[in-house]
Amino acid sequence: LSRCTPPSWSPLLASLACVTQITCLNLASNQLSSVPQSVLLLHRLVHLDLSSNSLTEVPCLYALSRLHTLNLCSNQLSSLQPLGLGSLHSLNSLSAQYNQLDSVPLALYRCTALRMLNLSGNSLKELHDDLSQLCALEQLLLCRNLLTSLPAALTCLTRLHHLDASH
Repeated sequence: LSRCTPPSWSPLLASLACVTQITCLNLASNQLSSVPQSVLLLHRLVHLDLSSNSLTEVPCLYALSRLHTLNLCSNQLSSLQPLGLGSLHSLNSLSAQYNQLDSVPLALYRCTALRMLNLSGNSLKELHDDLSQLCALEQLLLCRNLLTSLPAALTCLTRLHHLDASH
């Protein structure tokens, strides 16, 4: 469904609720201003790509408990709430680079299966010490933010092998 124009994807998205076995859904570059409600009914989704749209918010995704990969990059998000991150216990990759994020919700730190977190190209000024709860984290990409320091909690991330906090 990637790169469809709005008139052509509307009927397709409405019918998604009938195709409940979908595990991978790519809605990138569709000029979406909101996440279609039918997506929230796809309880078997493992991979969801909503990148390069015009999203200003993402609804609570708690019903997508099997989600492993979530791509939200290149939208207009100023917050990751009410995303319901705390309930996404299977999430191991979150890409939210190139948005307008100025903070990281504490709920994100409950995603303990997270192995890759990309928050590059936002307006983040600080990270909370609860970052240490992301014990499975292997890649942390924070480049092109407004960070002036990194939390000491980084030393607790024993699996972290790739950290990019460049400007």
